[in-house]
Amino acid sequence: MWLTFCRELFDNSNVDETRLDRIEKLLEGHGRMLVDHDLAIAAISEIVTRAERANEAARERFEEEDKRLLTAQILMNGAMQKMALAMEETTGKLDALINTVDGIIRPKHPS
Repeated sequence: MWLTFCRELFDNSNVDETRLDRIEKLLEGHGRMLVDHDLAIAAISEIVTRAERANEAARERFEEEDKRLLTAQILMNGAMQKMALAMEETTGKLDALINTVDGIIRPKHPS
């Protein structure tokens, strides 16, 4: 856009234009360029704002999920400890049962 404007401005086909006309054209072009620039900045600013909101929402979701995972980890750890105690108890009972059955089936004979 700027290059096209400059070509039009310095085109020698309009020899009848006064210097003031060319300066006015140049100022109008700068004005349009500034408006375009401001619009681009506003659009970029809106994109950045949306990205920041999306990032904040993602961070909040991550924190919520992290809390849920920590809670699940704590609950699972407690369940595993209970299971380990139950396994120890079951192992002790099975050992006693095995010893009892062994004593019944294989009576001890002194040699």
